[in-house]
Amino acid sequence: MPDFLPFLANAKQGHSCFDYPRDAANERRNRNAAGLSIRPLLYAFAIMVVPLRLTSFNPKKYLALGFASLVILLISLAVLSVGLLVPGLDDLILLGVPCVIASLLLLPAQLRSSGFSLLSKKHWIILDGSNIMYWKGNGADIATVQDAIHSLSEQGYAPSVVFDANVGYKLCNRYQGAAELAKLLDLPIARVMVVSKGRPADQVILAAARDKKAQVVTNDRLRDWIDQHPEVANEGHLVQGGYRAGRLWLNAPPAERQ
Repeated sequence: MPDFLPFLANAKQGHSCFDYPRDAANERRNRNAAGLSIRPLLYAFAIMVVPLRLTSFNPKKYLALGFASLVILLISLAVLSVGLLVPGLDDLILLGVPCVIASLLLLPAQLRSSGFSLLSKKHWIILDGSNIMYWKGNGADIATVQDAIHSLSEQGYAPSVVFDANVGYKLCNRYQGAAELAKLLDLPIARVMVVSKGRPADQVILAAARDKKAQVVTNDRLRDWIDQHPEVANEGHLVQGGYRAGRLWLNAPPAERQ
């Protein structure tokens, strides 16, 4: 069949031969519109997922990501406002709405995980988890760390826990990371750290305590570190504890008195 016959056949049905370029252009426009509607969802997904993949124990990193989420929220609101107010820029609404929603969902979680609070100052305290878990004297027991966290939280402290690299092998004969231990301890992952193999946990504990101006809960005297951390010798900097008649005791005063 000659190439022009399909055009003539469509012309007889009420279609112009010139409708084909127009229809092709409309089809391309529809495909572009569909891509434009999906793209904002991908941006919103990236806003939520990427920060969660980048975070680790460091509370400062969580706090920085929280403020980054706030900046993204403000930018998203600005983009949405432009789309609503400026004629001809309606497509920006498709970008602004998902990004605003993603930012609103991510921001509270990031700030909460960092320990950030608008209501009160946090009284940080660092727990030597690998020391505390032996306080009952019957081998390693994660329940002793849970008891210490519960008691300190009731006294107004914000506890963070640092473990040696082999903590999982001591507890259940396999590796356990910060995420798994955080679930067991009912703490945000930002407040739990398992040091890398070969790295002394004491060094990390003392550095975190200095950074946060916090006390350290441990029965270890940490004398090997007194030259680098003379605050170890200060009264009250190291908080001792243990069990008497099956009940936990800690020589930490309520946080309000600190």
